[in-house]
Amino acid sequence: MTVEGKRERPKAFADLWDTKGTRRPPTSVANPLHATAVPAGPLDADVVAGAPGVDRWGGIDLSPDGSEVAFAWDRSGALEIYTAPILGDRIIQLTSADARSVAPRWSPDGHWIAFVRGTGDGEPALWIVDRDGEHEHAVTPGHPMHGAVTVVNGVARWSPDTASPVLAAAGVRHVKDSATWSPDGSAIAFTTSADGRSKIAFAHVRDGAVTRVEILGAGTPFEDSDPVWRPDGRGVVYRRHEHGNVTLHRVFTISHADDAVLDVPGWAFSPRVGPDSETVVAILVDARGADVVVRPQGGIAITRITRSALAPR
Repeated sequence: MTVEGKRERPKAFADLWDTKGTRRPPTSVANPLHATAVPAGPLDADVVAGAPGVDRWGGIDLSPDGSEVAFAWDRSGALEIYTAPILGDRIIQLTSADARSVAPRWSPDGHWIAFVRGTGDGEPALWIVDRDGEHEHAVTPGHPMHGAVTVVNGVARWSPDTASPVLAAAGVRHVKDSATWSPDGSAIAFTTSADGRSKIAFAHVRDGAVTRVEILGAGTPFEDSDPVWRPDGRGVVYRRHEHGNVTLHRVFTISHADDAVLDVPGWAFSPRVGPDSETVVAILVDARGADVVVRPQGGIAITRITRSALAPR
């Protein structure tokens, strides 16, 4: 593996963890980055479902410092966990189990990546791998991290999501997906179907109670979903289904100003927003396959971090 200098690692999540792990040397994959045009025209569901490349159902995740993205990729023939710097030319393969490893999620300290691995009996198992890909562990009862990370609907979660119970207690109905708190805890973003179409909504919270609910995009013909907060708390990035494509938009909580942040042919999945609140990373499925893409802060061009089996080599 090519290493250019040393980078400071975050403090370990479990300082007293003394169990031995399975050593898995990481593999470095050359992957020069460049801005890439994408084919024109909408896709149909069959193309999206069968596209090779990055796993879009388990999604991707940004490291807490925003420097790396973790994803599952079938480059080797089986879905394994990889990371890549959002600005760089190397992709690191962290796992090599020849088993379906998906849905990576970074730990709060940025040292570990939790993921879900398929087993022979069909039951998904929770695993973690360190950021350098040198050791991986199954998280089983009795493990120091058991309980700190869990599997909810096939995805690893490092902490419980209390937003949905708050909405339920307030009598807010038609919540379609996982609700998430704003960084300052003053609002909850979620998807609702209250008006018959999927729309983004904000529930404003004070003293633990929902005081007001705003449903955005009323009257538009589009289906909107999967809001992800900007770290500055000023708004969210979300998915919009329009004209055969799934694009990414952002909307602000106060002004409700709305504009596109990833508006190219294809279907966007799993948006993530960097610490600068402007960099957006996502999975884009188009005629080339399913790839991780980034739109950097202040940038317009979309850059591919991975290149799938159908992309030019």
